[in-house]
Amino acid sequence: MTMTMSAATARLARQLPQAEHDIDQALMALTTLLNSMVAARSAEGVAPGTGEMAIQHVGKAMEGLISASGEVAKAHARLRKIHQETGLADVGDCPSGAATLTETARLAG
Repeated sequence: MTMTMSAATARLARQLPQAEHDIDQALMALTTLLNSMVAARSAEGVAPGTGEMAIQHVGKAMEGLISASGEVAKAHARLRKIHQETGLADVGDCPSGAATLTETARLAG
């Protein structure tokens, strides 16, 4: 079954912000976890290096989410450009093209 351009655009307009939000939520959850791990390690009688590898694993997971967030931002910028070029429906709450592209360039570093 094929989808109309209008339906595809509406679906993307819902799904893209949700994906961005979900990545941020996951990053916040890992930040909370990391905070708890470091707090547990600083408890009385616990050696300073205890749990170091576990902390590093969570840090790597956070790095992956930060990278994913940047890639989704790049996808968002490209979809916005396609949207503008094709003259499809109103962009709504999509970040401005200049802001998105500037942020994307910063993330790509």
